[in-house]
Amino acid sequence: MSKRRLKELTIATSFTVMRLTLALMQLRVDPITIRRMNEIGTKRFWRSLAVKYLPECIKSPVRKKLHGWTDSSLTFNVSFQQSDRGLLAKIDSGLDLYINDEFKPNIDYQFVQNSDCIEESRAFINLAKDAKILFDAGAYAGLFSLIFCRMGKDKRAIAFEPSPVMKPKIEALIAINQLETQLRLKPKAIGSEEGSLSLVLEDTGFVQILPSPNPIKTIDVEVTTLDLECKRLNIYPDLLKIDIEGFELEALRGAEELLSTKKPIVCLEFHLNYLEERGIQPKLVTDELEKHGYKFYSCSGESLTAKQIYDSIKPVVRFIAK
Repeated sequence: MSKRRLKELTIATSFTVMRLTLALMQLRVDPITIRRMNEIGTKRFWRSLAVKYLPECIKSPVRKKLHGWTDSSLTFNVSFQQSDRGLLAKIDSGLDLYINDEFKPNIDYQFVQNSDCIEESRAFINLAKDAKILFDAGAYAGLFSLIFCRMGKDKRAIAFEPSPVMKPKIEALIAINQLETQLRLKPKAIGSEEGSLSLVLEDTGFVQILPSPNPIKTIDVEVTTLDLECKRLNIYPDLLKIDIEGFELEALRGAEELLSTKKPIVCLEFHLNYLEERGIQPKLVTDELEKHGYKFYSCSGESLTAKQIYDSIKPVVRFIAK
């Protein structure tokens, strides 16, 4: 690091310390302040202060790392070749998936570019080897459901995705992979009770409950619960993947019977930032799983405590519960 760069960081850090000191001096002793004081020992508290007060020259490289954009030795060996059914993605020479050109960035991001996603994918594929039925809550483009079904003709997946933009895209991928008898798409959101919900539709096709910087419009979607779907379909997953942008607590509360009686392995993409923006303590999500006897593991297999998950400084934590 150059002397000039070091001097700039030193000055920026000094101003940050001064601002943090002034902010703490202005705290009033009221119930809200007392609660916040109790949070001072948590990583999430210090993360919130860093986001508010640190200069962008410090936050930018840290943000990249926290979102998984780091070099990784875990990358999959991915190649692409044209076929009469579309572009064929060959993943680690053991998994073939037919895609279209539009879907290629999803493969690159999940298997090559983002280290957190690479670890998540490794864990999912290892768990999928012994599983027969997948419930994919928040399927988006259907990648995990497609991979699961391509791993064996005896596997079945139910993909839940409420985005009207993604529905025809998932259906097209099901068709070119000839998975009509294995993979069923249900255009519904997963929640704590049956009904409807207003969500923001982004230009990427994502739908989420929080305001978006790139919205197309607000849409009303049908909501179901995992317990209700198990009863209606008369099937119970042994593998459950959840990635629903800060709606994790509602999904788990709508799966009480499934989690307590069938105990599927859960692959959870845990959006701490979104939960906090909604005023929900992330700890409630891990509490819900612990209530049903679940233990936690990182995607690379290490045992985790609940606090290591809900008090992470990362915006998103990917973990396994079983």
